Amino acid sequence: VGQTFALTTATDGAAIVGTTKDDIYNGSIVHAGTTDTLTSGDVMAGGEGADILNITATGDTGATTSSVSGITTTGVETIVLTNLEADGTSATLTLDAATMTGVETFSVANSAANGETTFSNLAALTNASMSANAGDLTLTYGTTVVSGTTDTQALTVSGTNAGTFTADGIETIAITTATSAATATVASNAVTNITVSGDQNLTLAATTFAVTTSTATVASTIDASALTGKLTATISDTSTVEVKGGTGDDTINMAALLETNDIIDGGAG
Repeated sequence: VGQTFALTTATDGAAIVGTTKDDIYNGSIVHAGTTDTLTSGDVMAGGEGADILNITATGDTGATTSSVSGITTTGVETIVLTNLEADGTSATLTLDAATMTGVETFSVANSAANGETTFSNLAALTNASMSANAGDLTLTYGTTVVSGTTDTQALTVSGTNAGTFTADGIETIAITTATSAATATVASNAVTNITVSGDQNLTLAATTFAVTTSTATVASTIDASALTGKLTATISDTSTVEVKGGTGDDTINMAALLETNDIIDGGAG
């Protein structure tokens, strides 16, 4: 077991150096307040363990956006943010990750419905996670990071996620269910493929693919052949799709969008 480090309202400019074990860093953001402990200039240097930075955002932005930048991390593998925005109107908290290196997963958990979160200026493809999160999660990559045509975004989901996950520039979103039955809504201006794996049930909300018109051949896919839980998926546009179910009892909702060239394979369930 590693150590737990609490950030302070002062600038933690001298690197908080972790141990060789699994350390935890705890920071807070107070919307429209002055008692933040996660502040520009903070420096955290994780050790050899699997280190986590937990961030809790509270308060009321007054329906305006807020942002935090200038946070430097090295060797901190997981960032977990809970945005408890208290305003009655959705407001986005943006964490600039330009100076955060070595992060493997950006995660949101238990955020409020109006607590939208964006991690921006990501310099490399990284994993994402949503756990019982009512607010949106957006990852914003540098243009060169997602300049290819086969970019894959990993997303782990558990619990009811009312918020939408967005990662523009991504062609494939690879969803893994974990811990408990999950709901997810995913989006990308380039997405043509969604894969699903894991042992928990997944309800996949209506997905709009990058190709939205009917074509003679398959343009978009949902492949849940590696899923052992149940899949419930809704198709929401006229893209020609191929859907593969897994080993569970799957439900594919095509509504009035089932077309001649669509392919539906229910799998083993």
